[in-house]
Amino acid sequence: MPHIIAKIHEGRSPETKLAFAEAVKQSAVDILGCKPCHVTVSIVDIAPKDWYRKVYKPEILEGENLIIPPEYVEEPDEVS
Repeated sequence: MPHIIAKIHEGRSPETKLAFAEAVKQSAVDILGCKPCHVTVSIVDIAPKDWYRKVYKPEILEGENLIIPPEYVEEPDEVS
C-alpha cells in the first residue's frame, strides 16, 4: 500500500496535479505490482522562495531516503 508524496512548486492547476497523480499511481501499480485501490498520492505545493529551506536542504542535501539526486545545485535563498 504505497502512499506517495510529491512536493512541487506552487501554481499548477488542479487538472495538472490530477494528471500527475494518476500517472504516478499507474506507475506504482505497474512497477510495484500493487492494486490501484491501495495507492494514494498527495501533492504539497511549495512556494519557490521556500524550496531551499523546506525541501532542498532537509530532504535532498540532508535526507536519508533520496533515490535520485537532482541535476542542479540549489543556492540558499535570502529569505529566512
